[in-house]
Amino acid sequence: PQVRTIVLRQADPTLWTLQAYTDSRSLKCRELVKCNRAQLVFWSTRRRWQLRVSVGASIHHDGEIVETAWAAMRQSKASKDYLSYQAPGSVIETNHGDETGSSNALNNHYLAVLSFQVTS
Repeated sequence: PQVRTIVLRQADPTLWTLQAYTDSRSLKCRELVKCNRAQLVFWSTRRRWQLRVSVGASIHHDGEIVETAWAAMRQSKASKDYLSYQAPGSVIETNHGDETGSSNALNNHYLAVLSFQVTS
């Protein structure tokens, strides 16, 4: 997979797992399906060091893990990132105005949870 910037949403130091969210239509999802090995790079300003972590990745498009994440995310401003008619990186050809449109829009999201198992 190519280099991407993601927001770390959860870390479990006991299980050595990490989670991030993305749009399920994103290029990073397609790349991780082809090759589920990746490296994550973290920077600590306080300690002034960089940490590189090798991981195995899995993508969750539905199920309890996604619905739990969506329940927490849906009330935030960031929820609009996962409600767009257009996939990330799409060329914008028309103005869709209010992209969320219907009252059911908050249930028709494109949130995917990226789960990472640290290998080294």
